[in-house]
Amino acid sequence: MELQQLNDAFNDVVDAIKYAAQAKSIDEGAAIRDIVLAIVTPALASITEATTDIELNTKCRNLFGNIANLFKLSVETTDQLYLVVSLETSILDVKGFPLRLAIGANPIVDVSAQMELE
Repeated sequence: MELQQLNDAFNDVVDAIKYAAQAKSIDEGAAIRDIVLAIVTPALASITEATTDIELNTKCRNLFGNIANLFKLSVETTDQLYLVVSLETSILDVKGFPLRLAIGANPIVDVSAQMELE
């Protein structure tokens, strides 16, 4: 089939695709960043070297419900104390995960930088 024949045969579909193409694309990174910032703030405020991963994830689920299942929080103690945020879904295509956030640092700056967002 030639292009004109396809256009004639599927004019409604072509029009629908052209219309949908004009819609603003969804920025998954910015949407996930906002959720991450909401989740990490209470975690960063309460984390200590004695905090367990189970405690972090339970508190997160209690505060944020099912949205918390997108992430896994963990504690890392190397040269200093870190909150590590892993993305637990392969559906979203977002850069920078797992995120490593140092306790006491600015999460807004760190999350945006690690996710390569402005």
